[in-house]
Amino acid sequence: MSGKKRTILVVEDDVMVLMGLQMILETWDMEVLPAEDMAQALACVARARPDLILSDLRLRAGLTGFEVVEKVRDVLGAKVPAIILTGETGKAELAEGLRRHLTFLHKPIQADPLRAAIDAAMAG
Repeated sequence: MSGKKRTILVVEDDVMVLMGLQMILETWDMEVLPAEDMAQALACVARARPDLILSDLRLRAGLTGFEVVEKVRDVLGAKVPAIILTGETGKAELAEGLRRHLTFLHKPIQADPLRAAIDAAMAG
């Protein structure tokens, strides 16, 4: 990769998973905006514009990654590429993600599929 460092907004309410994702992304020379909830995510995007949103599907207080992606895109006024991390296999969630044109990456997250999903999401 050449040029500008990629900036990834990572929204995950499990602190250990968030830290693990941050470590992986930083080894790939990406800037990480870590957030555990919507308020932290919005604070992050107020400081820096992400090139990609990586969000867990199920967050605290009934919040979903779908809602995070929608709100961040609204705030930025742009359709920022997004990947939803999930352990869900329910048809309703998968159908909703497809309706919203979002990529799913199933947990547990592994480095190679994560990198491939990021590259694909940012390519178009």
